[in-house]
Amino acid sequence: MATLRETKDRIASVRGTLKITSAMKMIASSKLHKAQQAAATTRAYRTALEDICSKLPWPSGQVSSDVDTNLPVAIVAFASDSSLCGAFNSNIIRVAAEEIKRAGAGVKIFAVGRKMAEALAKQFPEAGDVAAPISPESDYDSVSAFADSLAAAYNVGEYSRIVLVYNHFVSAASQKPLVEDFLPLAQSGPSVQDQTRGSAGEIDSSTDDGLYLFEPAPEELSAELLPKLIRLKLYSVCLDSYAAECAARTLAMQLATDNAQDLLAELTLEYNKQRQYKITAEILDLAAGAEATL
Repeated sequence: MATLRETKDRIASVRGTLKITSAMKMIASSKLHKAQQAAATTRAYRTALEDICSKLPWPSGQVSSDVDTNLPVAIVAFASDSSLCGAFNSNIIRVAAEEIKRAGAGVKIFAVGRKMAEALAKQFPEAGDVAAPISPESDYDSVSAFADSLAAAYNVGEYSRIVLVYNHFVSAASQKPLVEDFLPLAQSGPSVQDQTRGSAGEIDSSTDDGLYLFEPAPEELSAELLPKLIRLKLYSVCLDSYAAECAARTLAMQLATDNAQDLLAELTLEYNKQRQYKITAEILDLAAGAEATL
């Protein structure tokens, strides 16, 4: 049984831990609110841009070309730079490792986040340096430059496809690991051959009932918008993963705070019992000494 002094020291230690977890929960919650708004806004803009691009003819030689299965696969995997976020990192690292093994030999790994880079470098030492030139909190310009380099490598035939592995933010209490194709882009709209051109850049889409008027020409628009879509797609995934990380850390710190409070209550009760026992024992000793002097 622990002494009264040992129990008191444990109470002080738990109180210190409780202050830390409470502060970290507040910080993560504040970051989550901002990250959630940014992810939701970017996702809506990305959806609208994808809808516009689906109605445009995609020029030949762009990222919509046929997949050559003989080329290696590139995998971009997202995690966090730090821990204390529950199973956020371990879950996505496991999914990324499975996807890398499925991709076979010659796979190229880009790890976003220090935890992902350390884990994959340890599991796949033959891959060499797996760290990506961006972090989970990179700005749009940095992510755009990385997206452009990936698209350029794909277009010259370095990869058969590029895959994104990340945690999708579902809610503050739920993050879902996802594996999503980054390149080639899936063209949901009609191709050039499936469209009937009218006057002044008017295109009659075979998959839609209405006519769409484009200015400038549709080919010029697609050449301009497709690179923007690629950059936005990678940036939205980066924001989505970061929002999921903030949510996981908020929940983890909330659970840690609740556990610390429960432990503090148990230790306080134990301390009071030990103190009461000590006082009672001292009273009995005094009573026994008084009786002995009579």
